[in-house]
Order: sequence, then structure tokens, then C-alpha cells
Amino acid sequence: MVASTFALVCCFLLKSHPGNASQRKVFSTLTGLFIHYYVFGVSGLASLATNIISYATIRLMPREYQHICIFVVSGLGLASA
Repeated sequence: MVASTFALVCCFLLKSHPGNASQRKVFSTLTGLFIHYYVFGVSGLASLATNIISYATIRLMPREYQHICIFVVSGLGLASA
């Protein structure tokens, strides 16, 4: 109940925020991280780590090998959980 209310308030603040696009992205990211931690607690860090590693893989690997690397990284993330 508290997380849903907090998410609704954050969405309202994001809609009415007069800042530029990068400020809204930072606000959305931080709010999402807070809600993720509130809902899942410390156990949510495993999914967060998998997402960060997948994003880094997408940014660093050549386009023709991205799908293979993401498959391997996601498989390892699921196997370790």
C-alpha cells in the first residue's frame, strides 16, 4: 500500500516537474531504484546486478554478438539465483 502510494506521488511529481529531460530521467531512475529496494529488499540486489551487467554488455559488445552475450549473462544470472 505504501509503495503504491509512493509510486503514484512520484508519477505526479514527474508529470508536473518543470525540469529538462535529463533531470526527469535521473528522478525516474532514483525513484525506481527506491521502489525496487522497498519491495524486494536486499534480495532485489541480484536482479539489479543482472540488469546492470546486461546493460554494460549491450553498451560494450559489438551489435552482432550482443544477443549471444545477453543470453549467457542472463543464463548465468538465473543459475546463480
